[in-house]
Parts: sequence; structure tokens; C-alpha cells
Amino acid sequence: MECVEARRIVPKGQHVWVRQGNGGEVPGLLVSWENRNGTWWGRVAMIDADGDPALADVLGSLLRPADGTRMNPSRH
Repeated sequence: MECVEARRIVPKGQHVWVRQGNGGEVPGLLVSWENRNGTWWGRVAMIDADGDPALADVLGSLLRPADGTRMNPSRH
């Protein structure tokens, strides 16, 4: 059973790069963090592979801040 331990909203959003399975990256807007069983997931607004808008839960290790700062879910 999945346990949500913490949820943090990113009030103004944060521009991020989302790593894809093919090694490429796509832009996204991080809107919140969620800790599930000790693993951080980011909720990201982005464009999916079909070109449609999507709100996706993305493993935190696949996210990189667009401004080059360090990704830190616990600071939000």
C-alpha cells in the first residue's frame, strides 16, 4: 500500500527539465512535491508525447531545475 508521507506545494511553480526514456528532456512546470514511501515525486505540468497538455507525477530523480540550481523537495 502506498503511503503519502509529505506533500509540498511549490507556490509559484518552478521551471524544470524532465528526463525522458529516450535520454532527451522536455520542459515542465513543477507545481508540487509528494513523498511516497520515502521517494520524492514531482507533479509537473508539461506537454505529453502526443502534444497534449498533461499533469504528470514524475520521479524526482528525473527532474532538473531549468535555472541550474539544485533540486531540493524539502525546501518547498
